[in-house]
Parts: sequence; structure tokens; C-alpha cells
Amino acid sequence: MTTNVDQNSTSNDENPVNLEELNAKLESLTASLESEKKSKERILEESKRYKEGYQNFKAKEEEASKAVAKKEEERLIKEGQFSTLLEQREARIKELEGTLENTSKEVKNRDTAITNFRKAAAFERALGGKMKKEAYWNHVDFDKIALNPETGEIDSHSLRKSADGFIESFKELVDFGNAANLPNGTPSGTSGKLTYEQWQKLPSTAEKRKRMKDIVE
Repeated sequence: MTTNVDQNSTSNDENPVNLEELNAKLESLTASLESEKKSKERILEESKRYKEGYQNFKAKEEEASKAVAKKEEERLIKEGQFSTLLEQREARIKELEGTLENTSKEVKNRDTAITNFRKAAAFERALGGKMKKEAYWNHVDFDKIALNPETGEIDSHSLRKSADGFIESFKELVDFGNAANLPNGTPSGTSGKLTYEQWQKLPSTAEKRKRMKDIVE
């Protein structure tokens, strides 16, 4: 028969062993963590050095290219081949203009995407719900949501107008969740009480006729 004293003795004997195992495991994990951190630092440092080296290489390459072009230009001028020189200049100008145009388009597309993302977030907040499908965003004309030309902030009046117009035309495309009313005060369900102002905003005459009994003062 095992007494309480024996049980306590056994428990006390086991605790140091378990503690040692835990300490050993903790030390192992700590060492692994430090190793991973150092590895990450090495990778970041190597990446930084690689980028710096590549940038230096490209800078030297461009410098060498300019030197070759300048030398060729001096040769053509010395030989009086001005027509050839002008052709090269025109070709280079055309190339730079094309690069500038493409870059400008990329910047404009990026800025438009960022702006429309901001407008979309504000539009859903104004709706008081979420689009049921991504494809339904095609019904939203972001150009009608204006920006303040001075601050760049979204114009609340045009935002409210766009959201209300969307609800009026495409209410079934929006998931309003458990909201009792739409953001413009129009009831989202077909039951419950509503004010006269809310009743006036119902989307159809049939629904107004059906909800007349729900009007409260």
C-alpha cells in the first residue's frame, strides 16, 4: 500500500526531472530562435549589398554608355556627318518620349487604382453594407465620387449622392446584414414600424401601399 508520504516523495522526485527537460527545451528553442534571427540578418545584409552592387553596376554601365555616345558624337561632328548625328538625336528623343509616356501612364494608373480603392471603402461605408459579389462593383461609377482639389479628401456630398443612387437602382446587390435601415433612412425589410419620412423613401408605389399600416407618428 502506498502512503501519502510515498506519493509526495515520488512527485517531488519527478519535478526536478521535468523542470530540467523544460529548461533544456527552452534553451534549445532560444538557440534556434537566435540562429534564425542571425540568418535573417545575414540574408538582409546580403540583399542590401547585392542591390547596392547592382545599382553601382548600372550607374557605371550608363556612364560608360554615355561616354561611348559622346565619343561617337564627337567623331561624327569632326567628320561633318551632321545628318547622321541628327537622325541619332531624333531617334533618342523619340525613345525617351516613349519611355516617359509609358512611365506617366503607369503612375497615373497606379494613382487611379489607389484613389478608387479609397473611394470603394468610403462607398461601402456610405451604403451601410457590402457588395454581395466583386463583379457588382462594375455598376459603380467612381468618377462621380469627387475629391476635394485642395485636400484630396473624398467629397461627402457626391459620395452620399452616389451611394443613394446605387441603393435606389441596385439595392438587391448589397448585403446589409442585420441593419434595420439603409444609410439614407430607407427601411431594409418589409416588416416593422417606420416614420413618414422613411415611408416616402420606399423604392416603389406597391411597397408604399403595402407599408402604409406601418407608419408611426
